Amino acid sequence: AAHLLREFLQWSVKQGGRQGGVANTKSVLGRLDFLWRHPDPCRRLGACTAFNSLYRVLREEKELVNVFLLQLLVAAVTSLGAGGQEQPALAEAAGMTLAHLQKILLHYRSLFLQEAEGRRVPGELGGGTLAHLQEWLLSLAAAPHTATRHRAMQLFFLLRRSSPLDCEAVLARREGGVLGFLRKVLG
Repeated sequence: AAHLLREFLQWSVKQGGRQGGVANTKSVLGRLDFLWRHPDPCRRLGACTAFNSLYRVLREEKELVNVFLLQLLVAAVTSLGAGGQEQPALAEAAGMTLAHLQKILLHYRSLFLQEAEGRRVPGELGGGTLAHLQEWLLSLAAAPHTATRHRAMQLFFLLRRSSPLDCEAVLARREGGVLGFLRKVLG
């Protein structure tokens, strides 16, 4: 099924052209977002398996990356905290999914330096830029699930190398300063 989904996505991009490809793939990629956020670990495994099959199509289409990457990345990271990670197949598939998304983001990070029209921005981010993503990832340092914290901090530090973020200013604005943030992290 994942292989057929990849074929459908390739066909949609070819048939739809630049803007039509986005319209044709909207439902497929939107469904992945829904499945990653589903409480059933089997559905999240299905979303990871499907994405791991079709990410090669996504990474080659700059317009698709621009529109969907932030939405997919937030949904995939959020799925780590939904439970079921003790299942080896889900943990492995989720790890591969996040690795693929991370590579795509690092390759196309210049796209996300500014807001873009048509970009799907998850509510968790509050905006569609790399800085918004970094702020959200930093806030996940206080997440209750180890896998979520680990992956968020890993991606945060990778992004920080190429796109420095004034963490003190962010923490002052969002958490009441560094001490407020440490209280939240240490619970």
